[in-house]
Amino acid sequence: MIQVLIAEDEALMRMGIRFCLDQENSEYELVGEAENGRQALEMCLKYNPQILITDIKMPVMDGIELIRQIKARKLDIKIVILTCYEEFSYLHEAMHLGVDDYLLKVGLKPERLREVLDGIREKYYLTEGESLMASGESRLDALESIVMGYIEEPDEVERLRDVHHLDLDFSRFAVLLIEAEDDEDLRSYHQSSALSRGVRAMLADCIHMAGHGEISQCGRGRFAAFLYFPASPSDAQAREALRSIAHRMLQVARQSLNVRLTIGISRLHSGIAAIAAAQEEAGRALDQCFFNRDEPVCVVDEFTRPDRAASTEAVRLQIQAIHDAVNAADAEALNASVLRFCDLIRTGGFKEDDARNWIMRAYMAIVASYEDKTGEDLTSQKKLDKLKSILRRSSSLQDNSAELVRLSGEIGQRFSGISAAQSNTLILQIAGYVGEHYAENLTLDHISRKFGINTTYFCKLFKRIVGKTFVEFLTDRRIQVAMRLIRTTDLPNYAIAQQTGFQNPEYFSKIFKKQTGMTPKEYKRKAAADGQKL
Repeated sequence: MIQVLIAEDEALMRMGIRFCLDQENSEYELVGEAENGRQALEMCLKYNPQILITDIKMPVMDGIELIRQIKARKLDIKIVILTCYEEFSYLHEAMHLGVDDYLLKVGLKPERLREVLDGIREKYYLTEGESLMASGESRLDALESIVMGYIEEPDEVERLRDVHHLDLDFSRFAVLLIEAEDDEDLRSYHQSSALSRGVRAMLADCIHMAGHGEISQCGRGRFAAFLYFPASPSDAQAREALRSIAHRMLQVARQSLNVRLTIGISRLHSGIAAIAAAQEEAGRALDQCFFNRDEPVCVVDEFTRPDRAASTEAVRLQIQAIHDAVNAADAEALNASVLRFCDLIRTGGFKEDDARNWIMRAYMAIVASYEDKTGEDLTSQKKLDKLKSILRRSSSLQDNSAELVRLSGEIGQRFSGISAAQSNTLILQIAGYVGEHYAENLTLDHISRKFGINTTYFCKLFKRIVGKTFVEFLTDRRIQVAMRLIRTTDLPNYAIAQQTGFQNPEYFSKIFKKQTGMTPKEYKRKAAADGQKL
């Protein structure tokens, strides 16, 4: 027998729980009733019950302090709290103190109390010889496998439903996928955590108050609900009921556990074979919540899917435009490109994970391009970790887009912060280097690597400050040296071409004539006629 203690100041509520526990063949024995927290603590120390059912609001010592005292004394007592909707602000704190489950006082049914107590008994108190087939965790696994479409064989689905007593009817149903916001202090979303149990219990209460069905967990912070309707309501009424239940879930989760939810709703379906399709529809609807923060409940019927291939190509081209704007140090173009990119993500029909990945790529395109151009290091590991945290935790496209726009604005300000004096100094350094190393194989890539500057940005900056392109400047320097060598030496053309960095004598002669209007031989005769010393 599992010993149970009740702590509740309302006699009528104690009587109702006592009646549920006194049923024939019950596995539970009531060992005491307390009217306040202090009495309950004394009884816990005296009787050491296995389960405590306690109200939150009580005289002398409330339920929260009672839980703290039990935890401080390391008493091995599993705790179920009783609460009303108006007391939900305390439920979040209670869950973090490590309670095992909760019960709503309003409309409390014997089967709900039995479900909670059985779940605790099966998790903690089954003996080795007892079957674990209907244990809480096995039941959740079976439910997840059915609702998420992992098991499609009708016979196996029916068997699991019967073995685990799942409240599932496949004549007309819908699937809801529910995602809890992954806030910093809400990390513990594994199945057995207090937070997950609290969310599941809350979602189950919302379902049972207005419909029929089950709730399971299908990932960290993600839950799946299966709701079915009797034959009498019309499809329109059933869809309206789905919306009503979803909004009730939002409200209660926010009030009770301070958890924000987004919910995707499938169409109505019939038959076991349609479960996978319903789950996929709910997933697409849930994705849409990410793109529209103002609507945390989305129904699959209410949006269309654009051409994914065309959207992907458009986004890829826009990331290239972002890259080019950074390389050109054009703050205005960068901002416009980022805004256009965010709009494409919003309207492109992407899945949420794909959208987040594209945003990450755009972010890194800005950072990497800026680093290549300026030589600054923006991607320390700490900053990268912070970036990933921001982009993956934020609950909507709007939040992600805001972070991207913030970065583009910061980079734009850095562009304006690069002074003319700094730019002039850099170009003078490059010009000096060219003056000394003109005979070498100087390429744009070589100069960019040597001075840690992006090639495209360097070309534009050099032309703006010097008034000619880098190639024109290098060619002028080489021709000037060649003219001096022609005037002052008897070196043949091939030797002069070699000493001034030209590829071969023929190319040297071609460029020399283009620059001076004369061939090297004609220039040498003219220089001699002018009386210059050879």
